Amino acid sequence: MKHPRISRQLIPLIVFTTLVSFVQANNGHLVIAYPMDTVSIDGDLSDWPSDIEVHPINYFLFGQERSGGEDIRAQLKIGYNQASQMLFVGVEVWDDAITGDKSDTAEWNTHDIHNFYIDPTHDARGSSVISHLLSLDFNRIAENKPHDSWDPQVQNAKWDPVKVIITSNGNKTIYEWSYFLGKQLKVGKTLGFEYEVIDKDPGEEGFPTVLAWSPGQGKAFNTGNVGDILLMEDPSALGTLKGQVKWKAMDSLNIPPRIHIQSLDQPDLWTIGLVDSLGNYSFTLPAGDYKVSIPFPMYYQNYKGYRLDLGRGIRTRIEKGNTVTASTLEIELLPQPNILPEEGILFNFSSQDKQRVDEFMKAYMAYYDVPGASLSLVKEGMVAYYKTYGYQNAYTQEAVNQHTLFEAASVTKPVFAFAVNRLVERGEFDLDKPLHEYLPFEQIAEDERYKKMTGRHVLTHVSGLPNWGMHLEREPGIEFGYSGEGFEYLKRVVCHVTGRKIDEILTTEVLHPMGISHTHFHRNEELVEVASHGHNGSLPTIIQMPSETYVASSMQTEALKFSHFMISLLERKGLKPETYKEMFRPQTPIPEDYYTPGLSTKEDFGLGIMVFDTHWGKAYGHGGNNGDFRCQFEIFDEGKMGFALFTNGSNGHLLVQALREFLITGKVEQ
Repeated sequence: MKHPRISRQLIPLIVFTTLVSFVQANNGHLVIAYPMDTVSIDGDLSDWPSDIEVHPINYFLFGQERSGGEDIRAQLKIGYNQASQMLFVGVEVWDDAITGDKSDTAEWNTHDIHNFYIDPTHDARGSSVISHLLSLDFNRIAENKPHDSWDPQVQNAKWDPVKVIITSNGNKTIYEWSYFLGKQLKVGKTLGFEYEVIDKDPGEEGFPTVLAWSPGQGKAFNTGNVGDILLMEDPSALGTLKGQVKWKAMDSLNIPPRIHIQSLDQPDLWTIGLVDSLGNYSFTLPAGDYKVSIPFPMYYQNYKGYRLDLGRGIRTRIEKGNTVTASTLEIELLPQPNILPEEGILFNFSSQDKQRVDEFMKAYMAYYDVPGASLSLVKEGMVAYYKTYGYQNAYTQEAVNQHTLFEAASVTKPVFAFAVNRLVERGEFDLDKPLHEYLPFEQIAEDERYKKMTGRHVLTHVSGLPNWGMHLEREPGIEFGYSGEGFEYLKRVVCHVTGRKIDEILTTEVLHPMGISHTHFHRNEELVEVASHGHNGSLPTIIQMPSETYVASSMQTEALKFSHFMISLLERKGLKPETYKEMFRPQTPIPEDYYTPGLSTKEDFGLGIMVFDTHWGKAYGHGGNNGDFRCQFEIFDEGKMGFALFTNGSNGHLLVQALREFLITGKVEQ
């Protein structure tokens, strides 16, 4: 299932305050499947064992939340047959309004549809999930495009292993599945598994209701968000392991919420389970010897990220039919690299400092678990340093090089804003004319307040629109509210006014004048060949390339090429002095909670770009955050210097913050 890419500006204080695990598989949910006779796949579950366990599909993920389970209710049963090497899944759904879509443009969000996820390989290093979309009107493998997955099992996935029959009777529908696992069906093995029910009511606007067997969104893109199936033969062979996790010397930190348990007897038996707030856990698994450890390297709390010592773990034994208590698993943090200077090195940067930058990048990328990066430093109108680091795909270990492109996310916004300013100074567009007079926004036209919205409101983030969503949250022009949706409306307006497509506008107004090459805004053959995978933790995500240009989020570039943009801004090229003065004029105050640590005494938005009041004078920049890509650029009039850092990891914001200390602010006391 394709979820919308939510791009937002990277402001370093805005990070998760609780730990989120993205690595390997399993979101802490486990279902045990037992052997059963081969059943007829006919949409009739009466030949299934009468005592088979029933599992509710009742986690609300997003969309239209239904009340009281009256509109939509679902449950599943699961079993296997070793002789036929088949996994069986029976799903029962009660829905008061069944919606179909027989059109050629049918998608997951246009009608009732089911999504069956399976990771047969279940590689402990991290493998991907195959997503099967099924409705009354079509079936297909989701997101099966060349280059989109690092995992051959997804790239080569076909519908062939699947047989499914759907039957309906009144408001009840049965989906009966069989899935041929072949050699991957082994008693005692765990498999990645998830099931989602998507309910679209007739005439319903917006996203449909999405219910799942287990929590966690984006399961097709992040194997950390699926659960597990354990294939068991004899229930009496199970035992229960209880234990506790605690910090060795950090009582002020919360306990990580997940624990990894790996069989020492059977390598493909492993799972991740939940830990409560007191550090207690309980597993029910086959008897045998196990290792219990923390499954992920990073811990997040209070806007900070820490590296855990993953070398720690305990060995224990689960006994058949009994409950045993393991020894306490003590966890501790690894110290940060101690190489941050008291003063930033970019002010007096020389060739002797290049090795220090290289050492910094390697040390902090390793500490913060950032797979790949592209870094450029500019000084006095020139590129003073440029280098690529790490992997564009941590699973295959394909290295980043000068051709590798990164999602720039919201760093796209100042590039678009520059183009708009070019149009303004030529008199083709008026920043202060209400946008609806150029082109109405039909989806919100019933809200009269929107008629006050101008291009200036959009570029300075007081449009009243949310980051994403077609409704007004507040009156335009009144209060700061970061909005990508506003930028997309402004894009439609300037295209209408100029009679040009957005790609032509960006190319002729920004890329060509500034000499920026090897930069793309939507999917094309060249981009497919050079685009990096993003990463949640150290696990690659499926590449998502929009088919059209989004000026709020879709630019793909790298640091050296982007340096041309930074240098042009520093040297005030491409726009008239009075236009630059207006672009860099503070126009919307940013709340103090958003301030960049250690850098600013005051922060504002100019026209599409952030304006920082720093101890070293005025600075300008913008960040980007697409979740699995993080980036930042900042330029400083003092010293005519700046940096651009593009990363392909969810922890890239932590690297940005450390880099800023290394280059600009000096070590910031925590």
